[in-house]
Amino acid sequence: MRLIHCLRLPAPGFPREAATGDPTLDAFLRDTDGRLVGSRSIRRPYLLELADHLVEARDRAIETGVSPDEASRFAVEAYGDPEPLVATQRRARARIFRVTGLATWLWNGVMVALLLILLEFPDWTMLWVLTVLPLGPLMGYGFAYAIGPSSAPRPVFADEVDGSFTVALRGGPRLAGVILLLGTAVAGALVLSGLMGWGLFAEAPREASLFLLILSGLLLTGTGPLLVHIEVDAEGFGYRSALRDVRVRWDQLVGVDRELGPVGVLRPPIGPKVRLRWCEEPGGPVSELRMHLDGSMINVDRLLAALDRRAPAG
Repeated sequence: MRLIHCLRLPAPGFPREAATGDPTLDAFLRDTDGRLVGSRSIRRPYLLELADHLVEARDRAIETGVSPDEASRFAVEAYGDPEPLVATQRRARARIFRVTGLATWLWNGVMVALLLILLEFPDWTMLWVLTVLPLGPLMGYGFAYAIGPSSAPRPVFADEVDGSFTVALRGGPRLAGVILLLGTAVAGALVLSGLMGWGLFAEAPREASLFLLILSGLLLTGTGPLLVHIEVDAEGFGYRSALRDVRVRWDQLVGVDRELGPVGVLRPPIGPKVRLRWCEEPGGPVSELRMHLDGSMINVDRLLAALDRRAPAG
């Protein structure tokens, strides 16, 4: 089996949404899809964008008076070799695999090492290796090729920024977040019960239990985007999460910052964090909102582009 076949699991089939109904265009799309990597949801945006381009080129050719069959062949020939698109997509997914795998190794390696030291394992080196090393490739594969961000990297055009759209988690990334939320909540509850003197962790060292409880809290912060729902329109946007429900007009913005800082470093490396400041009235008190986003959210690239465009100078 070729490596590309493994990198297309768990959904290797051609996305039906990308089919145009034109045999010539669809044959070209299927040929291109056969060279892309990632599951169906990851390949879909690239193919939809390519299909739109081909249909538009075909329709322009038909308007000049050529037959539909000739116009379809012209559209495919005009596009040329799809290999540049394929190469770009493969490089983008490979970079996500490397970055996610390395971040997983660093983050989990330190946390597991501290936990094993606190538990006073007599020989924890091999347990550390068996616990940490498989996580990097597994997480890298998951986010890069299976349930990773399903939007193709591309520029955001003005009409997309100015339009109305929704920012939220959908599909595979949302399912992964739900699994993380449930697993972390159960683990935290078990550790907390152990600190109270009963359950699986009742005999565990108190320092180790406290460490696990802090670790569970940090992991839970990574599930914040699950409850985030943002509605954007021409006037501004509404932000709703578990803790905030606000409406901000574009003309109220006084500052937009990409947030790193110590909290961003401690949290699991999931997505961009943005700090907004706005005034409801000119000269009035400044309100602040920290938006915990996720790179897998639909339209998150459009939201960031809209914020960058409307951010006050300086």
